[in-house]
Amino acid sequence: MLPHFLVIGAQKSGTTSLYRCLGRHPEMVRARHKELHFFDREHARGRRWYEQQLASPLRVFARRLAGRRTLCGEATPAYLALPDVPARVRALLPEVRLVALLRNPTWRAISHYHHRVRHHGESRPIAAVLDAELAGAARGGESSLPPLGYLARGHYARQLERWLAHYPRAQLLALPAEPFYADPASTVRCVADFVGLAPLDPRRYAGAFRVRHAGRYARPPADLVARLDDHFARHNERLLALLGPGFEASSWAGIRPIGSSPTETIAS
Repeated sequence: MLPHFLVIGAQKSGTTSLYRCLGRHPEMVRARHKELHFFDREHARGRRWYEQQLASPLRVFARRLAGRRTLCGEATPAYLALPDVPARVRALLPEVRLVALLRNPTWRAISHYHHRVRHHGESRPIAAVLDAELAGAARGGESSLPPLGYLARGHYARQLERWLAHYPRAQLLALPAEPFYADPASTVRCVADFVGLAPLDPRRYAGAFRVRHAGRYARPPADLVARLDDHFARHNERLLALLGPGFEASSWAGIRPIGSSPTETIAS
């Protein structure tokens, strides 16, 4: 069974929480684990391996035998940022629905840094790390940035343009992440409708909405936040021009990260 939808990104934008909520819908069969990475690092394993990771054939058969409608999807937030992925997805899944949850890119980069501190041994100060990428972008151009780096992952318009070169706009749902943090049920309802799950009050199937993979960290220096905001400003304008008024980026304006000073809660 191939997926009906993909949550393609962005990293540190609530994708784990969203996928867990969707996975509790009675029509939904979740993949064996989140982030299969089939269309990037596991692509050589082939379609059969991919289908085996998505859903057990026996489970799908039993559900269909019982007359239960069955949809499946997977979530790998690296897909959004990697240039080779859209063409690979299009070749196998021309009808798939694409979901992108997009966090304010300044706070996404800050959250990404702290994620790497916790899980990948990053030990440099946050200002040194992010200023190094800002300097690299100024010196060598933004195309010189690593696609999975702190800054490039927040260049959402450029990433989505690559996807829209392979898919019609109607197959892509892009939503700001901040309203999901504030009112999860509303976002889950919107995404469930878009991917084809039967209408159902999310409170009946999602259980208690809570942030997954949350952490706490000290507020970054205000001048660093300002430099990041300046860097992302024109990328955000380009994103609004691409997605139109339906994308409520006003939720990014002057927004504080979830939590309260001097520490903040982050989500993935």
